[in-house]
Amino acid sequence: MDNDNGAMAVLPGWHTRGTLPRRDTGVDEGFTEEIDPSALPDDLDAVKVQYRFPAGGMAIHDTMIPHNSYPNQSDRWRRVLVLRYMAAAGECGPKTYPDYRTGEPFTRECFLVSGEDSQQRGWKRAPFQPA
Repeated sequence: MDNDNGAMAVLPGWHTRGTLPRRDTGVDEGFTEEIDPSALPDDLDAVKVQYRFPAGGMAIHDTMIPHNSYPNQSDRWRRVLVLRYMAAAGECGPKTYPDYRTGEPFTRECFLVSGEDSQQRGWKRAPFQPA
């Protein structure tokens, strides 16, 4: 990943600061909120670290770390797989995303990795299990 490919950048150590204030982006699809810029450091470009790794490489970071990337301007793929683990009693909340191929909306799903569906939400243990 590199600048042309829209490599992600993070603020190291900032995952320990808790939930940062957010604001609406004013965009109806994709990312509808962002961290309020007033909560970020004035020297943001100097302190952020950009991921750089070869094709087939990967990075893992805490979901609470401030991160961003620019659009992929290359003809190379950039992919993401997001896995978030939480207690079975946690709140997943509804969220809709556009399919990158068709633009059609699809709803985020949550699955039980362990434990029981203590809130009786009908959560499946696998994507292809009937509800």
